[in-house]
Amino acid sequence: MDGSASLPSDPSAVSWGKRNGGEDPSKTGDPGKNAQGRQEEKGEGKDMGSPRPEPGPASPRARRRQKAESGQGSSRALLAGCNTGMSAEKYARAISELRGLAEACGLEAVSTVLQNAAQVTHATCLGSGKVQELKREIELFDADIVLFNEALTPMQMRNLEKALETEVLDRTGLILQIFASRARTREAKLQVESAQLQYMLPRLVGMRASLSRQGGGSGRLSNKGAGEQKLELDRRRIEHRLTELRRELAVVDRERATQR
Repeated sequence: MDGSASLPSDPSAVSWGKRNGGEDPSKTGDPGKNAQGRQEEKGEGKDMGSPRPEPGPASPRARRRQKAESGQGSSRALLAGCNTGMSAEKYARAISELRGLAEACGLEAVSTVLQNAAQVTHATCLGSGKVQELKREIELFDADIVLFNEALTPMQMRNLEKALETEVLDRTGLILQIFASRARTREAKLQVESAQLQYMLPRLVGMRASLSRQGGGSGRLSNKGAGEQKLELDRRRIEHRLTELRRELAVVDRERATQR
């Protein structure tokens, strides 16, 4: 038998085998390179899989703000109200005024949902059937906000936003937004901010029972327990800001009196 038939065709393979005890190069190669190769193979498998899920939709408030900043047209608003004894003609004028306020705030009123009742519903102002009708109108017109002709209590506003899954604002809040957008002087801006904070104080979005852990502090600033409700923290910040605004407004009044 010809002995040359068993020799490898590549001489470098012989010398490599002598250095590495005759083991297979693929088994004794660079571990880093082998690991990298395995990662690349896994990566190729991922590329062949399903695409990553797209991020969820933005919140109603964020969507309305993005639409206004990008200039994609006016945000859409639904008008709502509960007539508890006013004549139909007089209430129609009130709704017409609400529509004008919405337009002054840069909102496009696309639909109106009204209810005649002896009294407003304690939890949601409107009855449950009208709330469901509002929700259908929101989906139909892709509305960003619901404007109520009546003043809403903090509980009613929270319940409506939870049920409708969109922003809810009453006539007072809408008027404050108009004032804020049109304030030009320093005094006007301070007055509007003060009014907005006083309106917001009983309607804090952070009204929930979650506790915020705090540590440290001494004397009057020491904690009175292991945690404090988020609502109380928000309330403190607003009250502190209101105190600052009162001081600034007092300074403005003194400056104006001096100039006279």
